[in-house]
Formats: sequence, structure tokens, C-alpha cells
Amino acid sequence: LYQQWLRTGDPLYWHHATYTVAGYLDDYVRRNNGVIAPWHSNPFGLALHYLATGSEDTRYQLRYVAETMGWFLRDNWMARPIGDDRGRAQALLAALAARLIEAIEPLPGQRTTMYTPFASATILARWIGDIERSQAASGLFPAENGWYGHGQKNFMVGMLLIGLTHYYDDVSADARIPRIVKKSLDYMLAHEWKRDSLGFKYVSAPRYDATGRLLEGASIQPALNGLIVP
Repeated sequence: LYQQWLRTGDPLYWHHATYTVAGYLDDYVRRNNGVIAPWHSNPFGLALHYLATGSEDTRYQLRYVAETMGWFLRDNWMARPIGDDRGRAQALLAALAARLIEAIEPLPGQRTTMYTPFASATILARWIGDIERSQAASGLFPAENGWYGHGQKNFMVGMLLIGLTHYYDDVSADARIPRIVKKSLDYMLAHEWKRDSLGFKYVSAPRYDATGRLLEGASIQPALNGLIVP
């Protein structure tokens, strides 16, 4: 909606976007003190809200979200092949969004919690090397627990690549990033892409629970291609 407002200049889009983010902040982010699930975080939406409105409260809320996303990766989880790369991607995107609005370091007067140390420029820079270490030589981002037939969750890896390209474009043209991205895309096109269906598998292989119940299928999902090739 903010993009449409910028394209058209129609203030109706600004109002719709602003009220949408305000509802998200009131009903979810503030209610949980920024401690939210990675799959419910929308860091760049918050950054755009701050840039469009100047709301300092939104800036602080994004800072808290970035801290929480970083805390989820404590104990060096960014460097480990955890299998669900959405959490790693959202941590990276939250830190990048916080950096965009100068909230990557603690803000004046913000509350200090156990999450506070987990978002900083130093941590953000370290994560690039961590991500590279978690990638196999083949380009695969494997699940250390053997999920997905020792494969990966393709669209979550795509989100991670989006975060890396944001870092390359907005922070530093780190030479490691093109190497990581190319290896990953080469692997997915060789092993996860189905030409006849024009889509990638959701996961490399189905995952079942101990009773044999299907938890995640390996169906082709063309509608999600934009998360891999935006």
C-alpha cells in the first residue's frame, strides 16, 4: 500500500497502509512487547510506517522485534543448518530494517530486557559468515536433523537469500554474498525445480511424524516462486 501511495500520490493508500500497520502494532506487537513469532514478523512494514509517519513509537517497536528475532538465534543458531530458514531470514530482515531507520543499536530510553543484546551492527555483520558456514558445498542449506530427506525447505531458503541481497545492496557489497546466493540457486534449479510444473518443491522430500502422519509435503508450489526469484 505504501508503494502504491508512492507510485500514485493518492493519500487513500497512505491512510490504508498506516491504519493497517497501526492495527498490527496495537493488536499484536505491543501486546506481546515485541516478542512475536518469526512467521508473524513484518519488519520492513514497520520500517516503512516509521518513514511514512515519523512515529518514534514504531521505531522502538521495530527495535524490540529485531532484538527478539536475534534472541531466537542465540547459541550460534545462525551458523547451524537448522532446516527451517524462515527464522534465520526474519532475524536478518529485522536487523536490516532496524538499521534502515537507525535502530540497529539500543535507542535512548528503551526498556532493557534479556533480548536487548541480540541486535547490533556487529551481530548483523557476523551473520554473513555464519550463513556461509551453514551452507553445504553443493549449495544446499541442509537440515541437521535429517528432515526433508536431508534436503531443505526451499521457500524459506529463498527468504534467506532475499535478506542476503538486501544486505549486499543496502549495507556492504560483501563478496561472499553473490557466492552464497549463486550456489544456492544453482542447487535449487538442479534439484528442486520442476520444469513441467514451473515451480519449486515446497520441501525437498516429505516429512512425517513418528506415527507416519504427513507434516510437510513436497508438492510443487509455483505461487511461491517469488520468494526464490523475486
